Amino acid sequence: MGDVKDSFQNSMLVKGKDLMLGLPVERNITSKEIFQVLDTPFRLIEEQIIHALEVCPPELSADIYQNGIHVTGGGSLLRGLKERLENSIQVPVTWTKSHFFPCLKGPRKYSPIQNTTRPF
Repeated sequence: MGDVKDSFQNSMLVKGKDLMLGLPVERNITSKEIFQVLDTPFRLIEEQIIHALEVCPPELSADIYQNGIHVTGGGSLLRGLKERLENSIQVPVTWTKSHFFPCLKGPRKYSPIQNTTRPF
């Protein structure tokens, strides 16, 4: 249901605690409401990516523009993320099949403790 593009129309019934009343409630939320919550943080992320591309060395910038960026982690599962980033920063965007493990593989590679029994 997480949308970072305003073109999707969905709704979902969610259950939780009303923080004002302290009671359990059910609310129907729409993808437009989720978009409104996520829009500002993702605008900041886009601005930071653009800034990073502006200040990085020309050879690195050329490589990124040619090969694109690779998005990992749970945030990469947000609907519309690929299209939004490609439109805003004009760079190809790809991601892995396993969204969570790349975040673990990098630090593990350089960890002084090597445990080969883990699946990642």
